[in-house]
Amino acid sequence: MRILLTGGGAGTEAIWRICHGRYELYFADAGLIPILPDVPDQRRIAILVAKWLLEMDYKSKIIRLLSEVLDVEDSVINEDLGIGDIPEWDSLAQLNIVTGLEKEFNININVEEVLDLEYVDDIFDLVNEKTKNK
Repeated sequence: MRILLTGGGAGTEAIWRICHGRYELYFADAGLIPILPDVPDQRRIAILVAKWLLEMDYKSKIIRLLSEVLDVEDSVINEDLGIGDIPEWDSLAQLNIVTGLEKEFNININVEEVLDLEYVDDIFDLVNEKTKNK
């Protein structure tokens, strides 16, 4: 019997260790590094993920977060929108945005970085930079 497992992690490791002698196991992941080193290369399947899809995913999360914090429609948010362009984006909203970004993307944003976040595009760039190696 052939079984395809996706993703890495402890669960995948346990399944491999218990079942690899009984079943023909294959592992698929967007990055082959998380797959156990014990798994033969012929049993590893790379899932190609388009870079633009990943970019859209993080950008759409940021837009959703901004629209929730600022209490505006998603359509109001664009790359050129900045602090003070709309009355809802004040200093308190900025703190809520930073807190939301840190929670959503599991990142830390220092004071200097907060001061550099003037436009939505700055937020896109910062999140992209801080998450590209995760």
